[in-house]
Amino acid sequence: LFERLNDVTQKFLCVGLDYKGSIPTDPNLRQAVKNQHILLQAFPDSPSALSIKKLSQKLKGFAHVEECKGNLQFFWEQFLGVA
Repeated sequence: LFERLNDVTQKFLCVGLDYKGSIPTDPNLRQAVKNQHILLQAFPDSPSALSIKKLSQKLKGFAHVEECKGNLQFFWEQFLGVA
């Protein structure tokens, strides 16, 4: 999925993406969603929760840019909640 998304962004937006990780599906993730519980509270040591923690640490270093230079930058700032 990442490779396909990266191919599309390179072709149409002239932007390359960096792969930061994924979140595996596990029974605890399914159970938390089914019960409408927060995964990191309900199952903090599950594979999905550990992957979310690891990914969040990687995204912590996302630098805030004062001025949006394009639609893709605006999208990521809105998505990550740094705008």
